[in-house]
Amino acid sequence: MEKDELIQKLILGTAKDEEQAEAERLLKTDADFRRDWDEAKEVHAALIKNKSAELKEMFQDLENKTQSSSDQTPGDKVRWLWPLMAASAAAVLFLVFFDLGSSNQELYDAYYEPYRNVVTSIERGDNLKDDLVSRAFYNYELKKYDLAYEQLGELYSKDSQGIYLFYQANSALGNEDLENAIKLYKEHQQLQDDFYARSRWYLALSYLKNGQVEMSRHLLKEIVSSASYNYKNAAILLKEIQDK
Repeated sequence: MEKDELIQKLILGTAKDEEQAEAERLLKTDADFRRDWDEAKEVHAALIKNKSAELKEMFQDLENKTQSSSDQTPGDKVRWLWPLMAASAAAVLFLVFFDLGSSNQELYDAYYEPYRNVVTSIERGDNLKDDLVSRAFYNYELKKYDLAYEQLGELYSKDSQGIYLFYQANSALGNEDLENAIKLYKEHQQLQDDFYARSRWYLALSYLKNGQVEMSRHLLKEIVSSASYNYKNAAILLKEIQDK
């Protein structure tokens, strides 16, 4: 990973454990990385402080300072500063107009990843089998969650296997239908099948995205205490929620 991309992830709070470890190593051994990291923190802090009315002036001032630097060519710093500034500006503008509602969304975005298809091996193109299971999971893999949701619901109504319900809930979440996602994950939790722990993780994320922070916190604590699926990420996320 490029160092500028690593700095962006650190500032925006999306760095994974291994990336944070690499950053700590670079801070100890790489003077240029330390300098860029310190400057990036100042940029981010200034953006949060100054709000949207002063963003344009700040950006121009930062660009002028970058162009006058003797250590790097004008394009070098701008290359990594502008994505950072743009992302920070978007966050600031959201905060200005919608108060603090973006915090839960940012945490959700940092930890959400669609659960992979582990049910069927999908053959692409003309080789796709024309049965409901194949079509449902094919659409799920393509992130056509609206179609997958309907097809998986049909499968579950015909054959009450918990795995169909789990993936239907995943489809609802992927389609940002939080009400149905939470409802289906809760229903799936009652089955206590092999996907119970995974379902609990995604239910915690659904609660977080839906603003039900206490419900999310409760489930994350259960995940951590039982050392179940994704418990390491659950512990980190729980701390981030508590530090808000």
